[in-house]
Amino acid sequence: MTFEMRITPAILVGLFLSSARLFAQELPGCMDPLATNYDSQATVNNGSCEYPKTSGSLTDKGALPIELKEISGMVFVNGQLFALNDGENSNDIYIIDTLTRNITKTINLEGTTNVDWEDITSDGTYLYIADVGNNVRGNRKDLKIYRVPLQKIDDITGPTGSVASGDIQTIGFSYADQTDFTNKGPNNTDFDCEALFYDNGKLHLFTKNWIGTTTGHYAIPAQPGSYVAQRLESYDTGGIMITSAAKANEHIVVLIGYKYEIQELYPCALWIVSGFTETDKVFTTGNKRKINLGSAGVIGQIESVTAVKPTRLFISNEDNSPVSQRLYGLSTSQWVPQYVLPIEISNLSFRLNQTEVTLFWEYQSEEDAYFEVEAAQKVDGVFQKKGVVYHLNNNPRLLSFTDPEALSWGDRYYRIKIVYPDGTYKYSKTIVVVSGNNTELSFSVYPNPFQDNLVVQLYSRVPRPVQFSINDLQGKLVFKKEIAVNSGSYRYVLPDLQRLGNGIYFLKVRTSDSLFIRKLIR
Repeated sequence: MTFEMRITPAILVGLFLSSARLFAQELPGCMDPLATNYDSQATVNNGSCEYPKTSGSLTDKGALPIELKEISGMVFVNGQLFALNDGENSNDIYIIDTLTRNITKTINLEGTTNVDWEDITSDGTYLYIADVGNNVRGNRKDLKIYRVPLQKIDDITGPTGSVASGDIQTIGFSYADQTDFTNKGPNNTDFDCEALFYDNGKLHLFTKNWIGTTTGHYAIPAQPGSYVAQRLESYDTGGIMITSAAKANEHIVVLIGYKYEIQELYPCALWIVSGFTETDKVFTTGNKRKINLGSAGVIGQIESVTAVKPTRLFISNEDNSPVSQRLYGLSTSQWVPQYVLPIEISNLSFRLNQTEVTLFWEYQSEEDAYFEVEAAQKVDGVFQKKGVVYHLNNNPRLLSFTDPEALSWGDRYYRIKIVYPDGTYKYSKTIVVVSGNNTELSFSVYPNPFQDNLVVQLYSRVPRPVQFSINDLQGKLVFKKEIAVNSGSYRYVLPDLQRLGNGIYFLKVRTSDSLFIRKLIR
């Protein structure tokens, strides 16, 4: 018996879609090269990154005024630093000069009551004052967030003023999973809260875990009304109680807190949560790196954090003997993966000639800076400064540095430290130059930002297959191609990219023994 197989257009379409899905299959894993379990094959973050124990030191900016003795929240918005005190203080907010730390403006919020103000955030148009503290009895039914127009504050010309009650709106809420409202006594509830930030029309809240070791993540609309906040996720902080949160950029959230444990000298910590696929799942999908900050007996009981830049924070503590209220600074650039930061250094590559290594890179930012080239003998070794490079006043700024004795002592790792006029800094990615290895590959990509096509300029010392792939910000594979290159220079055009929407993408160039990642903008 003979069978005839008829392939219809519908079957062909189905086969094509099935193969396309297989081709673009997402590979979950740890995408942070700084993690101990980094997976170079991963195309989408799954929250699995693990990190070595890490400590950081705060930079003491100086004492804050007595009016901010119980400072509990800060937010840096539109070039101004706003602050407030916690419960049973006045219903005032303050603007602080970040250099002198003096109060430049005091604003009274008429018609409001400071039951227990704990944090403050902003969307650039409004301030959101979080009256959400609930540690006295654990049974508050009047949790609320005040929404205050920034324009009304800008209209105040003198050192003091007020915003009328009619201009202030209220966002009320309760927790969906809080059903018991009996008096629990002081510091005996899982429904206290001291941390929130704004993102894309929502206010994200993080509970202060007096009973268990986990913080709960909730979200409500940033619109006036009354809401029931659903728990989105939880995260075990090991007993560190979260006291403040801030969104540093679209892909970085920071949280601070301390552990109420005298035997451990009240340890303080910061979490850098980065690379999450959505803000409702920052813990589930993000890289969670803990930075130990030391004892509250030394730096005080830290109560507030805000981001000035994606990798630059202000942190403050309330007055609690023996440490009075102070303002601190912290650069997080050494702990933040480069792929979640705006492009400033791009196309970092090298050319090897005997033992001499020349590094090449482009500086994309208009902000003034200089560059320190650092090197280490192994990836977990100590980086030392090899030289300084000052940029030329052209754009893009093409820069280079030659290390004449780079490989005299074996393999070497390089990174670029970008130093800004105010002393803050951040790091480029790290690249490795391998001694005695004839399989080196370097490349550059242009233009960036791109429109329809990308040009990849390759240099390989040996023939090899090279795979190109492009993923969007959510990790979805949108382009893949493998080619064979000969030794020497090679130019390849990645075609037909006009179908991609505007946004951020990541180009991966993969060989049998290397992986290079470039951040792209269309």
